[in-house]
Amino acid sequence: MNGAFRYRVVRERTGKQKDFLSSHALRKLVLFESAFACGIFHYATIYS
Repeated sequence: MNGAFRYRVVRERTGKQKDFLSSHALRKLVLFESAFACGIFHYATIYS
């Protein structure tokens, strides 16, 4: 509840386009990090 309230306050403070861009970049970063972790796991399973 507190985190959602804080997120809403921050969202109202920043512009909607800026919030969309930051969330899009964050999603890209999460996808990249998960793919990177999968690659390391795949490499470890093959070459162990």
